[in-house]
Amino acid sequence: TLDAPTLPGLYFGFWRLRSAETDKAFGQRLPLLVEVVPAAEQASGSAALAQLHAMGYTDDETNVQLLLKHKGQLCRVVKQLASKQCKEALRLEKEARRQDKAE
Repeated sequence: TLDAPTLPGLYFGFWRLRSAETDKAFGQRLPLLVEVVPAAEQASGSAALAQLHAMGYTDDETNVQLLLKHKGQLCRVVKQLASKQCKEALRLEKEARRQDKAE
């Protein structure tokens, strides 16, 4: 069972499955990110995902993976997303210059 923390915030940990018969742990550790939000924010979903959406990062699958990777540290998630966006913009700009030279 999981008892969620009572204070708002992001909580990260690892879980392992246990046998009901022997209580012995088995399998790989599973990462778990729990976000506790105030009751007023619960209706709108995850606060971290909502913040990322507001910044234009709407790929929830990528966002959740990065939140897990960075243990809920939103600033690090945004930094990685922005870096990826910047690299893609530079790649497209370089490609456009190559096409201009070819014409």
